[in-house]
Amino acid sequence: ANAKFERRFRFVEESLAEDGQSPENVSLQKLEKLWQEAK
Repeated sequence: ANAKFERRFRFVEESLAEDGQSPENVSLQKLEKLWQEAK
């Protein structure tokens, strides 16, 4: 379970970085959308 979480979290971070954004500066909706994409 931990590995799955880490993989998804890394996907979210990398996706945001590609757009020049950080988790602190985006909406929860955007984070949730990326999280769902990571699944």
